[in-house]
Amino acid sequence: MTNPAEVLIALFGAFEADVLTFQHIGSPPKEVLDAFVPDLVVGESLPDTTASKATFEEIMSGPGKARSGRPDFRTPILAMPKPYGHGEVLHSHRTLVATATSIGAFYLLAEDITLLLLEPPTNWCTLAMLLGAMNRGATIYAGWDGSLQHLPAKLDYAVCGWDRAGLLLDESQAEVLAGRIAAGLIVGIERPFSTSRRLRLGRRIRADVLTLLGRNDLGPIVGSHPAWFLNDAAGIPLPSVDLRPLNPNDGAPLKIGWEVVDSAELGVKSALAPAGGTMVDGWLRSGLIAQIDPTGFYFLLRDSRARPA
Repeated sequence: MTNPAEVLIALFGAFEADVLTFQHIGSPPKEVLDAFVPDLVVGESLPDTTASKATFEEIMSGPGKARSGRPDFRTPILAMPKPYGHGEVLHSHRTLVATATSIGAFYLLAEDITLLLLEPPTNWCTLAMLLGAMNRGATIYAGWDGSLQHLPAKLDYAVCGWDRAGLLLDESQAEVLAGRIAAGLIVGIERPFSTSRRLRLGRRIRADVLTLLGRNDLGPIVGSHPAWFLNDAAGIPLPSVDLRPLNPNDGAPLKIGWEVVDSAELGVKSALAPAGGTMVDGWLRSGLIAQIDPTGFYFLLRDSRARPA
């Protein structure tokens, strides 16, 4: 579905119904459908599949059913692709609510805050920001359909992934957004990033570029606080997130502190993380090699699991 309002209604309707949902931009390929095996596919351009199909209009015009019984908040309700290979990670009501609470507190979201989503909530970053904004009563503008004429003169935040942010350097949308973002452009990253591109983008839109590090299997874990950040740092840990240095070779937690270790793999323990991560002694292995400075900023050096381009 391309209509932003329909996307959000369908997403939250699926949450309310306690069904397991998988979101995909555009018509999903056959291998995705074969892996997920859906009972129902909803959209405008429906793929060739043996599953039942329906448009948004057909579902909205049909009969509704009240939820029966109390939901299990640990039951998976959202599936996302697993990084570095096949498989999926599963979010529950519990992890989504934890994400919303953490993001809302970190970015100081409130009823008088405005937020523009430049991409649909089909990945961890835009989904987290959507949930955090709705949890704290912030005003959300959906701009992934390319239409930005409805925007107010000033926005507090705009949100997108790193690839989408790179396109802003060459798009007319950057001219529309230039000078209108007060608190910053929040850019989702999953690995080390180019500091020079970050600075160029900031100059292009005349706003701070705030990185938010996370992944489908980790949730958001490290971010640039709008009042406290460095342009070459990934940021500081979000609320409800613990980080610990791991031995890059075996993933085991190191027994010595950061002040002795030159660099180490980031181990994550978080209420935001869904089921499906690679665990070692209770810590999720990120594959990210990082350093930390005395003030608590994390600097990404490399991604030990990244596949060659």
